[in-house]
Amino acid sequence: MLLNNYEFFLGGFSAIISRLQAMAKSFFVMEQELDDNNLRLVTNVNRTDRAQWLPHQFYPKNFVLDTSRCLSVITNNRDIFTIIHRQMLYLLKTQTTLAHDIVLEGVPSQDMLMEQNTLEENDLVTSHSTNTAPQTLLHLHNLRVIATRFAGISHSLLSMLLWQVVVGGQIVVKSDFATARKHFLLALGNLLPVGCIRLASNSSNYVHNYKANFLGCLNEICIPEEVFNEVFVIKIQPRESSTEYSEENLEDFDFFVEKCSQRDGPSRRYCFVTLNYCWIQWHQKEGIDISKIIKIIKCGTQDSPVLLFWQSGLSRRYKQVVLNTINTGKCSNRRIDFGNGQ
Repeated sequence: MLLNNYEFFLGGFSAIISRLQAMAKSFFVMEQELDDNNLRLVTNVNRTDRAQWLPHQFYPKNFVLDTSRCLSVITNNRDIFTIIHRQMLYLLKTQTTLAHDIVLEGVPSQDMLMEQNTLEENDLVTSHSTNTAPQTLLHLHNLRVIATRFAGISHSLLSMLLWQVVVGGQIVVKSDFATARKHFLLALGNLLPVGCIRLASNSSNYVHNYKANFLGCLNEICIPEEVFNEVFVIKIQPRESSTEYSEENLEDFDFFVEKCSQRDGPSRRYCFVTLNYCWIQWHQKEGIDISKIIKIIKCGTQDSPVLLFWQSGLSRRYKQVVLNTINTGKCSNRRIDFGNGQ
């Protein structure tokens, strides 16, 4: 990304440097104006008519730039480091957003980026991470209702739903009842680690899987044709026999499957996930050797997509434990081989 957008970043960083130089220059002029020494007044950048009459030896003797002063002092701004950090953050995040957003009109503004972060964090933190015991029991109850309903329709349909969840596929729930679709998604979210959940239960339009694998929207929202074969679309609505219903209890709702993604063959799915994993590992300094983990825990080819998706949401501490285990196994194998060689 840095190489492909070299000109953009060069212009952006040059603009930041130019603004810093302008701030330092304006403060330097103000310092010279407030100085009582008449000799140093002639070094003012706005007094070139007087400076030209001075010898060249005057400047190193009477005016020496103090490089020990902090940047906040030179620019006369205590928050200058915060400002620079924010400007560089927005500069880098602009290209990142442009690289991942398929449909994006123009460069995102700072307000737009901040609002997106706030909405994503609030939706996940308040809905899933801070669950209390009654809420957890409610989600598990709703999960049992979902499993019973789908198993009643077809066991293969329930298997496809669970497979779509555990491999990171997108689940789209359509309903005019925001609370109902939110509890439906939260119930399915109990099947995954928190780091694997990207929740958007009240989206005004369709967003792709890399933004939200659990997506809730209104009934009139259309799914793009190019991704229609890759999503699992479920429509929920109140039962006709129910006169009074609670949106938090899914027993009062009926489920209709509008579209279920066909389960790919193991070879095609495994190749896709493997290529995706290799691309991710290419951009990381250190990663987990998935093939060795599969051998250690004796997983089959059908379990590989699940393992690849789940390890992306696990904590760094758990990953470090796995890395240490693998490295320990390498050392022990080398010792055994060395002993056999002797």
